[in-house]
Amino acid sequence: MNSSEHNLSMFTTYQDIRSERRQMLPRLERSPREMEEYHDKWIRETVYLSLEEMQKERGQPPAPFAFFLLGSAARGEQGFVSDQDHGLIYKNAEGADDYFLSLGYKISNSLDLIGYDWCEGGIMAANSMFCKEEEAWRKQFNQWLACESWEDVRYIFLLADARTLVAKGIHMEELTRSFFSTSQVSRQVLKRIASHMAVPPKGTNIFGQLLPVPKGPFSGSINLKTQGLFPYVNGARLAALYYGWENVSTFERLSRFEEKNREWSRLAEFFQLLLAWRTSSEVNSVEQGHFLALTKLTTEEKHQLKQALKIGRAFFLHMKRSLERGGRH
Repeated sequence: MNSSEHNLSMFTTYQDIRSERRQMLPRLERSPREMEEYHDKWIRETVYLSLEEMQKERGQPPAPFAFFLLGSAARGEQGFVSDQDHGLIYKNAEGADDYFLSLGYKISNSLDLIGYDWCEGGIMAANSMFCKEEEAWRKQFNQWLACESWEDVRYIFLLADARTLVAKGIHMEELTRSFFSTSQVSRQVLKRIASHMAVPPKGTNIFGQLLPVPKGPFSGSINLKTQGLFPYVNGARLAALYYGWENVSTFERLSRFEEKNREWSRLAEFFQLLLAWRTSSEVNSVEQGHFLALTKLTTEEKHQLKQALKIGRAFFLHMKRSLERGGRH
């Protein structure tokens, strides 16, 4: 999952990418790691095709730039159905803002064409908020680090996860690394970040019974996103800030946390289990991919699910309280 410096696609058309994606995804439903490699490939090749089109229409890019992933795509945790989360960063040059925003729109539209839905929250390079010149990104980072609202914290976490996929003379990590170093994120900032973090809903009650969605189209299902994955994802994000780690993937962050804290020995294992349950070819929408029907699980699997939900929530609360008390290792 490395960034790349070339811009020649191995595909001729977007339809070629879409066809391979449709053909390969069902074969990858129980291989989250391999699935993510293919997601990277399809997104990268779509960016290459979009850039080739842009160069024919408007010439070479006016400045060095990078296309980077955000959210689950950046962390290597996309499912069978996934929407878009990405951005662009570029050096200052005459005409750069217009050129790269047009490129961002072309990339976003093309990704939608091959099967990645537009992000409802607008977290895409087609949005000027996520398509900025380097200095504008610096100013934006400083504003978000004020942590005046949950939205600020949300954006801090988004950028902390950023991973460059296509690089032409610049990487987003060069910027994020300077902001998320131990010297930049103070104890007070960590406390403000933690204070704005909402506690995830419980997955089990005091008797150890699962707490599925009570009504609606997904009644009888566990919300894998809010009850299962997010406690691990957000706990790992807090751990990365707490320790000053640069790891992007949740699995890597959890593994490093286990190495430092032996009492938390199964975090990465349970997180991978939850990811595997979410990765299913039976999923037809992004929303559907968030829910796991309990009727599909064996007694042993339900027992594993209970453990995963309980430990994930406990881990998140542990990290939240650690940051709220202040301090950093």
